[in-house]
Amino acid sequence: MLQQRLRQAGMRWNIESAQPVLTLKAKAESDLWEKDVVIPFVDAYIGGLSAAYDL
Repeated sequence: MLQQRLRQAGMRWNIESAQPVLTLKAKAESDLWEKDVVIPFVDAYIGGLSAAYDL
């Protein structure tokens, strides 16, 4: 799946540009998405959510 995404027509990837996309994809497929992506994002823009989750 990831290889198909990286090899689509017109795509230009290198390690620096592909790694963040692959990291987000891996977190989305695991149980880490909410803890590592959603909560920090909401905390940065709304604030205080991590305290509600006792993190």
